[in-house]
Amino acid sequence: MKTSIRKIAFVLLFAAAFFFSAQNSLGQNSISGMIFDANRQPVAKIDVELLDEFERLLRSTKTNASGLYFFQGLGAGIYYIQVRTAGTNYRETKERLQLGQANRVSASGTTGSESLQVNLILQFERAGNQTSFSNEVVFAQNVPREAEKYFENAIKKLKDEKRDEALLELENALRIFPEYFLALEKIGYEYLAKAKFGEAESAFQKALRINPKSFSAKSGLGIAQYKLGRLREAAATLEESVLMNQSSANSFLFLGKIYRELKESERALASLKKAKELAKNKLADVHWELALLFYYNLDRPAEAADELELYLKAKPDAANRSQIEKLIKTMRASDKNKD
Repeated sequence: MKTSIRKIAFVLLFAAAFFFSAQNSLGQNSISGMIFDANRQPVAKIDVELLDEFERLLRSTKTNASGLYFFQGLGAGIYYIQVRTAGTNYRETKERLQLGQANRVSASGTTGSESLQVNLILQFERAGNQTSFSNEVVFAQNVPREAEKYFENAIKKLKDEKRDEALLELENALRIFPEYFLALEKIGYEYLAKAKFGEAESAFQKALRINPKSFSAKSGLGIAQYKLGRLREAAATLEESVLMNQSSANSFLFLGKIYRELKESERALASLKKAKELAKNKLADVHWELALLFYYNLDRPAEAADELELYLKAKPDAANRSQIEKLIKTMRASDKNKD
């Protein structure tokens, strides 16, 4: 009888221990990231699904205007992130990952939820446009739940275009957990948008100390250095960023701008041509920079005029359209006079 009671007690104790252990692992983790196309441009309003280890659907969401998706309140375990691409020219993609791994701890030793960032890169279905890229698990760290709540609020505020409020939420998150990589990376770009270039540089530098392999933070740092007028330093940083990711039109654009201002015309031309190739005539600023380079640095007015025409195609609502059209005529005339 006593043996049976002991067995029952043991089973109950084991069940209780299992229950509390399971409770502690539930709802403590999150997965976020961005969806890019093959040209490293964010893809908005596309379906992202969270699947369990048996690939059963748990939740679904759509990316926001910045290509961002977010799943929170997740237990430890194996998950899949799947992007549904019906009605688009993209292939479906899926990434397997694991949350709550015991060997992941924050640099400060703080315990809390694990926040995993997973960026997915979509490939085009059309054979002529296919590019080989791999998806990336960018970074994982344990994050105090209170800090993560502030970050989640910031994402919601950004989605609602309440950028000042979002900035306050990000600052609160970083006060609690100064090493919060996702918050540092995000606040860096918010500081750039507000022309707070010194603060942006500091945020990106901190983010890179935590995760040196972050292309986004490296690129943001280069842009901040450029805005602060440190052209050589910015060029070196952006050269490092394009080695990390050779499909970012924006990084090559800024690199071309910098080399043009440094009067290194051949380097500027190579970078801007790469940006043009990646952007596929959809990034107006690339054509503007090429027009400036061809006309003022390389004395090739006909090609400058060609780029301004492409600029107007990419930006048909340009406020200075009539002035640009006059400039195109001037460049064409200048080219004829050369002959």
